[in-house]
Amino acid sequence: FEIGITVVILLNMIQMCMEHHNASANFLKAMDYANLVFSIIYTVEAAIKLIGHRKFYFYKSWNVFDFVIVCAAWFGMILDTLKTESIINPSILRCFRVFRVARILRIIQMAKGIRRLLYTLICSLPALMNIGTLLMLIIYIYSVVGVAMFGYVKREGILTDQQNFERTDTALIMMTRLATSAGWNDVLSAVMVASPDCDPKLYEERVGSNGDCGFGGFGIAYFASFVLVAFLIMINMYIAVILDNFSEAQQADEIGIDEDDINIFYEKWMVYDPKATQFLNVSKLRDLVGELNAPLGIPDVTEDDILHLDIPLYPGDRAHCIDVLQALISRTLGPENSTDEFDMIKELMAESFRSAFPTLAVEVIETTTKQRLREIRAAIVLQKALRRFKNYKKQIPNSP
Repeated sequence: FEIGITVVILLNMIQMCMEHHNASANFLKAMDYANLVFSIIYTVEAAIKLIGHRKFYFYKSWNVFDFVIVCAAWFGMILDTLKTESIINPSILRCFRVFRVARILRIIQMAKGIRRLLYTLICSLPALMNIGTLLMLIIYIYSVVGVAMFGYVKREGILTDQQNFERTDTALIMMTRLATSAGWNDVLSAVMVASPDCDPKLYEERVGSNGDCGFGGFGIAYFASFVLVAFLIMINMYIAVILDNFSEAQQADEIGIDEDDINIFYEKWMVYDPKATQFLNVSKLRDLVGELNAPLGIPDVTEDDILHLDIPLYPGDRAHCIDVLQALISRTLGPENSTDEFDMIKELMAESFRSAFPTLAVEVIETTTKQRLREIRAAIVLQKALRRFKNYKKQIPNSP
């Protein structure tokens, strides 16, 4: 199902790329029909998910995003059909038409690599904001210094009405552009203007004035230091922060559990629980866990491995899907994560699961798999002790 929706999104992307200026009436009509078909497919998808998940459909942010996109698409098509340009601003109608492009963003939830990049960007935002603030402070300082030193330099070359050091605002704009190292040598050449191309005595009333001439030596040090600090250091710090967070996200994916692993667990569970009872006999858990891949799966799983998971058992030796998933997650994270904070999170998860699964709330736990393992081992010890005692009793009459 998800693969089919992905194909539909890709086809929708191709269809939107085909729109062009001065298109024929037949082409525009075909595009409208294609957009209608895609909108119907997205609506059917949302309806199926809404029927299946009921109120829980809106608990997932991606589902809310899909629902808003579907509603906006239909609203835009209704406005186009009614031809209400005379009532509603045409720019608003164009916004609804452009809103269809947001359908492409749905592919993010289906591509694990893109989600990882998006997660990396979100995690990097606080550090990027700090670096950006420091960069803007550096740009402001250099702008003020530039206005003080090059405010009266003759306009020539790249120095124009919009690009100059005569005012702080124009200097800020120019230095922001130079932070990318684009054209800084042209600005340096313009502020290094010297006699006879300028008049060093033009502003003699100003103390320390050099007329409308530049400051060659200072200009070289000024722009060289700015490019070194703002571009070679600060801008590359952005890349370093993003790469560091990407590396951490990749390591977390390798040793942690993500949404895809949980979805695979539910897919395997549905094979063993086709009637969606949410319960499975403990005898089937070995086959279920054996089919799971890392990190939730257990290689060469045995009955003892299942019993060691400490899964709550309900009447009839049944285990609930959420209890099995929690046990596998706890095993994957390891005992080092058994902190008070982790236990509190597990308790909050348990409360949310009880509200989400009413059948689980009314069930009574009889025992656990670990308790069952202890009982089995105790029974084995008792049986061995009983055999030794019987053998001992048989040997007593034969003894002298």
